[in-house]
Amino acid sequence: MNTIAAYTPGHVTGIFHIADLAEDPLHRGSLGAGFSIDTGVTTRITVLDETPGEPVFSIGGIPSADLKVSAALYRHFTESLPDIPAKHLQIDHIIKPPQGSGFGTSGAGALSLALALNQCFGKPFSSEAVAGLAHITEIECRTGLGTVIGEFYGGVEIRTAPGAPGFGKIVTIPHSRDTRAVFAVRGPYSTSVALSDPEIRDSVNRAGSAALKQLQKEPCLKKFQELSRQFALDTGLCTPWVQSVLHLLEKKDIVGSMLMFGEAVFALVDTDRVREVESLLRKHGNGGFEEKLLRIFSSALNTTGGRYL
Repeated sequence: MNTIAAYTPGHVTGIFHIADLAEDPLHRGSLGAGFSIDTGVTTRITVLDETPGEPVFSIGGIPSADLKVSAALYRHFTESLPDIPAKHLQIDHIIKPPQGSGFGTSGAGALSLALALNQCFGKPFSSEAVAGLAHITEIECRTGLGTVIGEFYGGVEIRTAPGAPGFGKIVTIPHSRDTRAVFAVRGPYSTSVALSDPEIRDSVNRAGSAALKQLQKEPCLKKFQELSRQFALDTGLCTPWVQSVLHLLEKKDIVGSMLMFGEAVFALVDTDRVREVESLLRKHGNGGFEEKLLRIFSSALNTTGGRYL
């Protein structure tokens, strides 16, 4: 059986404000800043048969009937290509980052699937065009606003115009090759619920707009970290546990912030400080809060963006 694969990095948003009023979803999204990490999503497509059939979705080889984003992406792709050849496909996502915790896994799943489908059917679309389908799917499913464009290009980005790749615009913030992201992840935070709350939207837009203006005046990694932390605090999104971790890091002169959206914290440090920061986070654990499974890990920053394998 023929197998095709594509990869998309995970993505973390530190600052954003919502810009989703455009009629065309390709122009909707968010302005803000974030970074991509090598820990991402790989999607493999296996052609089961050259006859019509509904795709079979799975995560890590385990069948799943609850992948609404992947199903919507598949629908958008096939509807955009009316003369698509009949194929019965097995679609498997290998998801490395924690799901629902601010790592852009829905966007990475959609983009890696879009790229893999494009390759499976002979690349009838440009990479930007299929990334646009992933962006539309995220908007439609209310699972993200600016994730896909960040994951498409990789690196540390400032999103200066909202929308899909080819429509939105980004500016890249330079960073050292020695920079790594360290994470402490306590649990998920629903993006769709957060983006539907008028009070949260207003708070995010006020704080995000102010932070973005400051970052554009001084576009460097240090300023991004500082403004991300301030944004998380100003929006009122920080949970007590997140605040306890940020305070812990601050005492060691480390600037941490909250992932948007997840009950999770990130810090960008040089490689030689990774073990120190991970050890500090492990000792803190849940900091006296009710027991939850805590995941601590680090990743290199990604500069390639989504790609065919």
